[in-house]
This record gives sequence, C-alpha cells and structure tokens, in this order.
Amino acid sequence: MAKQIDIYLLPGLDGTGRLFAPFIEKAPPWANPIVLAYEANDLRTYEELARWVVEQIGDNRDVLLLGESFSGPIAIKAASQLGCGVLGVILSATFVENSMLPLRLAPAWSVKAALHLARSRLASELVLTNFSDPKLADAVLDAVATPTIETLASRVAEIRRVDVLRELQALSCPILYLKAKHDRLVPPAASRRIAALRPDAEIIELPAPHMILQTQAEQAWAAIDDFVARATVVPEKRPDN
Repeated sequence: MAKQIDIYLLPGLDGTGRLFAPFIEKAPPWANPIVLAYEANDLRTYEELARWVVEQIGDNRDVLLLGESFSGPIAIKAASQLGCGVLGVILSATFVENSMLPLRLAPAWSVKAALHLARSRLASELVLTNFSDPKLADAVLDAVATPTIETLASRVAEIRRVDVLRELQALSCPILYLKAKHDRLVPPAASRRIAALRPDAEIIELPAPHMILQTQAEQAWAAIDDFVARATVVPEKRPDN
C-alpha cells in the first residue's frame, strides 16, 4: 500500500477540532488527516501555538498544513519554521492580517460581550449562513461552548493584532486558499491581500459559507487533490523506492 501524506488540520476559533469530522469523512485515500486541537483554557498566542504545532509535527516531513479560519496564521507561522519539510499550505476562509474592520475598531469590552452572544444560535447562523444543516448547527454551538470566554477573548485579541505578511511572503512551499463565496465573517479583502502578496497562490472560490470544509467537503477535497497533484506527486503515483 502506498504511503499516505499526513495533512495536519488546525481548527477554527473553538479550537476543538471536532468540526473537522464531516471533512475527514470525505478524505481521499492518499490523505491522512491529523487534527491538532487546542485546550479549552488555552491562552497561548499565535506565536506560541505555532511553536506547539511545530513540536507536534516533530521530524515528520513531506506534510501538508491546513489552517482553518483562526488558525490560518498558525499554519503560516508553523510552515515558515518547518521549511522544506512542508509540501504545501492550505488556507481555508482565513486571513493574514486583521481585515475585519468591525473587529479591528471594536473596544475589548464589546468583543467579550459579543462572545457571550456567539454561544447562541447566532453563532451557527453566521458561520453557516443559508446552508441549513441542523446537525452541523448543533455541532457548531457545542464546539463554541467548549472553550472558556477568557480563551475565546484571548484568541480574538490575537486576531485583532495579527500580521503574518512577512511569513507568508517568505514561504517556499505552494499555497492554496479556499475562499467561501458566502462568508459573513472573513471579507473578500482577505483573499485579495494574499493574492497580492503571493501571486503564485491558488485562490479557489467555493459556493459555501464560512465553514467551507464542513458544508462543501467533497469540493474542498477536490481542490486540495488538484493542488497536491500539481505541488508534488501524489503517493499513488509515486514510483517505489
């Protein structure tokens, strides 16, 4: 049996990694998804989380990093530290700087109040938009309720001051950006910024809400499969050594 490619999945703001389940279920034979979840009371910065991700990967090489939403900057930072050991970076509905104007201008107290509201049905409506899926909506609410408010506030604070432009430009590996056509959280300016900094990055727009991987798993994997095929030789097609 041909060797699989390890693809490390870095989760959104909830940090649980549980929301990757629908995406993992559709994984192609060559992919070995590995979820790196964060603790419910994890107050680490982007820099600290990136170092932790690098530690988890260790000496593993020829891997893929996928950063969803909150974790896009972590994937970029970790890939920059791992260097040639990374085959490619996949960014899903994410950002490299704070391009969300309301979040950038909002005072800290209002952000914390909004996080309490995020534990309501509003959370699933924002990330799922008009893609009705009661089971997934419940999963979103459960995931968002897992981390403490302090943890969520700490992660939002990281988003407010994030800037991984230098790391993005320095990456030597191929980059794929999955853009959600109906995203209510990450604006189109986020993908435009990445395209401007890295003209070689592949930008694929899918008819999905913020949660691309959960609502359009097959289409997302198809885009990733094509990306990997161009970035390297997929395992099934590699000659035996």
